[in-house]
Amino acid sequence: MRVSVTTLTDTAIRLSVYAGILLVSGSAMAQTGGYQVGEGTATNPATTSSTGGVATIPPNSPATARFARIEYVSGNVTWRRDATANWTPLKQYTALNAGTQIWAVGEGKVEIRFEDGAIVRLGHGALATLDTLYSDTQGGYTRVALTAGLGMLTLKNTRSVYEVDLPTLTAIASGPSRVRVGADRGAEVSMRAGKAVVQSKLAVKPAKVNINSGDYAAIIGSDTAITVKRLPALDSWDRWNDERDHIPGASYPHLAPGPGVIIDGIILGGHEDGHFHRHW
Repeated sequence: MRVSVTTLTDTAIRLSVYAGILLVSGSAMAQTGGYQVGEGTATNPATTSSTGGVATIPPNSPATARFARIEYVSGNVTWRRDATANWTPLKQYTALNAGTQIWAVGEGKVEIRFEDGAIVRLGHGALATLDTLYSDTQGGYTRVALTAGLGMLTLKNTRSVYEVDLPTLTAIASGPSRVRVGADRGAEVSMRAGKAVVQSKLAVKPAKVNINSGDYAAIIGSDTAITVKRLPALDSWDRWNDERDHIPGASYPHLAPGPGVIIDGIILGGHEDGHFHRHW
C-alpha cells in the first residue's frame, strides 16, 4: 500500500512510502500521571503473538538504506533481527536495520540513535518494529510500529519524517519536535514540543487532526473518535526522558565511543572519537 506523507514544517515536503508490517499484540498498562496509556508491566514476549517483516525501499527509487544504533539499555530489553529470529538480550552499541524488533520487558528501557540525530526511546513493556529506514532526495523516512508500551521521539532534522504506527492511530512528525506515544487497548500521542499530524485508522471522523506543542490526542478503549485535549501532568516516563535529553552527549550528533559493529560487511561504529564510519 502506498501512503502519501506531508511533512509538518512551514515548507511542505512530500514523500511517498511503502507501508510495511504492523505487529498485533496486547498489553495491560496502568493509568498513571493523567495518561491513559501509562507505566506498568506488559505481557511476556514469549506468550505474545508477533509477526513481522522488512518494509523494503520502494522499487526504482534513488533511496538508500539507513541504519540506527543502540545508545543506552537499562533493565530487561530483548531484540531480534527479524520476526523469524529468536529473542536475545539487547546490548549497547548494537547496530539496527529495517525489520528489527525490540521488546522492553517490564521496566526495561532502551534508547535508539539515528544518523540524522534523532533519538527514539522505548520503555515500560514497549514492543516495537523498526519497520522502514531509508533516505532519498527529499530526506529521511523512518516508520516505527509500536503495539504496546511507551515511546518518546526527539526529532531534530526538518527533512527527516518519522511515522509511528499505533494500534488505532498513526502519528507523523519531523524535527524539531518531541513526541510521546503510547499503545495499549487504544493509542495516544502527546506533543511535548513541535507539531504532528495524527490520523485515525478507524472509519470515523475526524479522521485526521493537527496537534501542536502542549496537545494530547488519543483513541482509547471502545472510543472511535480522536479526542484532543491539553497534556496531562508529567509522570516518571516524561521526567526520565527530560533527564536523558539534557545529559551532555545523550541527544547530540556525536556518539559515545564503542566497539565497531558490522552488518552485511558495513562497519557502523568504532572510531576512537565516537563517530560512525558512514553517515554519522
